[in-house]
Amino acid sequence: VNELDETNIASLQNLFPELEIGFIRGDYTIQEILLQANVQQARHIILLYDESKENSPPSDERTIIAAHNLAFLKMKGKISVQLKDSKYLQNLRKQNIQNVVIFDDLGGNLLGYSTVNPSIPDFLQEVLRNSEDKGFKEIDIPRDFIGKSYKELYDFFLEEHGYIALGLVSVRPEVSIN
Repeated sequence: VNELDETNIASLQNLFPELEIGFIRGDYTIQEILLQANVQQARHIILLYDESKENSPPSDERTIIAAHNLAFLKMKGKISVQLKDSKYLQNLRKQNIQNVVIFDDLGGNLLGYSTVNPSIPDFLQEVLRNSEDKGFKEIDIPRDFIGKSYKELYDFFLEEHGYIALGLVSVRPEVSIN
């Protein structure tokens, strides 16, 4: 449900052809429009923060109204919400909407993945929380492991540090005229 023109909708449909995206033109904050879109039978709904009104800044208010309406309609599926400002997060948690992504460059992609693979956003949000006992770390490979197998390195990090080696990164200086 959106108020975008058909060109924008077509580009979204082309970007995610495996999702078979359909749309209804209308105001997604109105319950009758949501019912027309059959939201009660949806398996997953993604609400993006509202940037549909020309000459007005993007806002979370209409997105929150829509989320509350969806919770009121007691839809069967999962609701994922993208917010611009984290100050509204608790408001949505009270409606038992747990999958909330605060907008950034990664946020839209996480919401897209939440439909295809629902566990990916939860996993990424958990490991990206920067705390001492979890998260991603970049660690130099000990010299003893240069030329050895990835499995040997993997086993070393797991046994000695409790880390899971997810991959190797090779950083090379950029060549420039300077």
